[in-house]
Amino acid sequence: MDSKFIALFRHAQERERPGFRQTFATHTAPAIISRVPGVRRLIANVLDLVQPPGGTVGQDPPYDVIVEIWTDDPDSASSLLAESGCVAVYRVSESIEKDVAYESDAPPRVKLFSFINPVSGLSDHEFRRHWDEHVQIALRVHVPCVQYVRHFVEASSAAGTARVRGVGMIAMRTEEDLRLRMFNSPLGQAEVVADTAEFVGNRQVAYATQRCDLRMT
Repeated sequence: MDSKFIALFRHAQERERPGFRQTFATHTAPAIISRVPGVRRLIANVLDLVQPPGGTVGQDPPYDVIVEIWTDDPDSASSLLAESGCVAVYRVSESIEKDVAYESDAPPRVKLFSFINPVSGLSDHEFRRHWDEHVQIALRVHVPCVQYVRHFVEASSAAGTARVRGVGMIAMRTEEDLRLRMFNSPLGQAEVVADTAEFVGNRQVAYATQRCDLRMT
């Protein structure tokens, strides 16, 4: 059974970050596949949205690329961390709640990633229970959503990431769907905010465009 990892990449030189994002899918991603043992699939999500929901024009994201990677080696974290620019790796178990087939002529999907720290004092069991119960609300309220995947963090390999217990991912067909139609109504938005307050202490949100999906045959 494949293991899934979520790896965060950021170029060390600030002035090189735009170029790093631009070429990651065509240059860096294939190189990762050639060096990391047992890779079965790699998706590169580049943090290149100009104006994410609630953000400001020109706001700089904390990372350059969020990589979803599946391997047949459960110990791939050390190999990923050895890659230039890799600043954190999470080994996760994924729960796919919605996944609409990708149309061949569709534009690249845009995604919202939430790196979740639970409410203080909440056990892992209670965190999972609350998040399980939240799924029905999320699927009802986020109408344009074409993909919703929850990731429970099993291990993290970076300083300061130990409290991140979950990584949520919602994908939309277009940036307009993500920015303007994230919620079905103001009431739906309020319902999501109230429910997530039950288990989400704080979170770091990143907005990205899926730039490649590489699969090994």
